[in-house]
Amino acid sequence: QEYLTSKLEENEFIVDGDIITVGEYQFEIDREQLIIIDELGQENNNPLKIRKKEDIIEFRNKINQGETFEGQIVTLEANIDLAGLEWEPIGTSENPFKGTFNGKNRTINNLTINSTEEKNNIGLFGYVEDGKVENLKVSGTVTANGSSVAGIIGTLLNGEVNNCINNVQVTNTSTTLFNTGGIVG
Repeated sequence: QEYLTSKLEENEFIVDGDIITVGEYQFEIDREQLIIIDELGQENNNPLKIRKKEDIIEFRNKINQGETFEGQIVTLEANIDLAGLEWEPIGTSENPFKGTFNGKNRTINNLTINSTEEKNNIGLFGYVEDGKVENLKVSGTVTANGSSVAGIIGTLLNGEVNNCINNVQVTNTSTTLFNTGGIVG
């Protein structure tokens, strides 16, 4: 046990599918029974780790189709470049994001939204309700014609934003709809 503990503490292990190799030992993971325990001994529910552009698109699609992630933590494991992609916001008023998104001080670059039609809830996240977005940097350009327009969260209802940095140029072309901001609209 001491040998395994030292190897785990030194991060000397390999994960290959459902097999973890620690030194000369191999363990099969039963993913249905796997619970991640953090340093405080509390269960840490990380249903989704975002590592590439395709992951954040999949995450967005799940939210926009009705999966709220309420009570769950989503983490950004690498900087993501959205270059070449016209972004559709994460979350709508009908299907808001309700979990915690921890950017782990990483950056989503080249966010691009260019909407000339009247739309509300525009940003990387369109609508966050009772959720949290933290430790995230976003860069890019958002041009919209609507209400609740921002670089990071278009609409935030009863939620939290902590330690986020907006480097998105935000422009709202509407002359009648407002609530435009850098981090939150």
